[in-house]
Amino acid sequence: MNLKLLVASGALAACASTETLATSADEQASNVTFSAQEWQTLHTLSPLPDLPVDTTNRYADSAAAARLGQKLFFEPRLSGPIQTGTPQEGQLGAIGDKYKIACRNCHMPESAWLYDIRSNNGGPIPNATALGSLWMTRNVSSIVNTVFYVNHSGAHWRENDGYSDSEWFDAQSEPEGPPVQNGSRLQLAHLIFEHYRADYTAAFPEYPLDPGLANYARFPATGSPYTDAANWNALSAADQEIVNRILVNYGKAMEAYLRKLVSRNAPLIGSSPATHTRSTRVRSAASSCSSARPSASTATTRRCSPTTASTRSA
Repeated sequence: MNLKLLVASGALAACASTETLATSADEQASNVTFSAQEWQTLHTLSPLPDLPVDTTNRYADSAAAARLGQKLFFEPRLSGPIQTGTPQEGQLGAIGDKYKIACRNCHMPESAWLYDIRSNNGGPIPNATALGSLWMTRNVSSIVNTVFYVNHSGAHWRENDGYSDSEWFDAQSEPEGPPVQNGSRLQLAHLIFEHYRADYTAAFPEYPLDPGLANYARFPATGSPYTDAANWNALSAADQEIVNRILVNYGKAMEAYLRKLVSRNAPLIGSSPATHTRSTRVRSAASSCSSARPSASTATTRRCSPTTASTRSA
């Protein structure tokens, strides 16, 4: 994709967060028009088609799974100890504090497009990457419309480098990633067993939770192949499979929720190529989004944010 398409698609994705992109686009190439081929490509961005089918997740369009995923998206008790950061840098607690970091603390409803405005805020660390339990190596990506990030082979493209091949696989890395939430899959299993059992059973009736999860001698409070590995390695293969299934279903519930975070029919593709230059169309998209934007302190659904599902916890 060439620079003109990158600028245009960037404006479509970021219009709710900034009013300067259109001006920058004007300055770069105010009189450049799209070719017929470029215009055809842009028409694939809006209006959006139906949601792509995910053949790897039978629960992708389950309402019960989406409700569970929404609740877990706002759940900080998935997280382990904070390892670095200060309040001035946007950290959510003191070093060693647990249960402070939820998905929503990086993919923030307050940003309208669900990316990080907490740590990457122009403060003491300019252009800061995201701050989870540790400083991460990249900024947080928006999760709006990511259900449509499918390449020509049909595989899903996640993160900036395509590391994950599906939304549900990608979601599994967050709870126990040391720089992210720094929890563990055993911690996740206990949280779901103790606080979301009914929601989990409704979403995944084929996989009832094992009553043995009440036994902390059998299933320690924390443990995964990456953190508290000794606890994890002490589990039998059968018990590891019980916990792994819960982790997998967590990811599939998160994907079901993310498939609700869709913003459709942006005005970028609302006119003919014969009558508008590139800068006119980019400016139209950005200005219409910014004019509908309320203050950053509100977290209600707005015209340029996800419109098919609430971004608040159920």
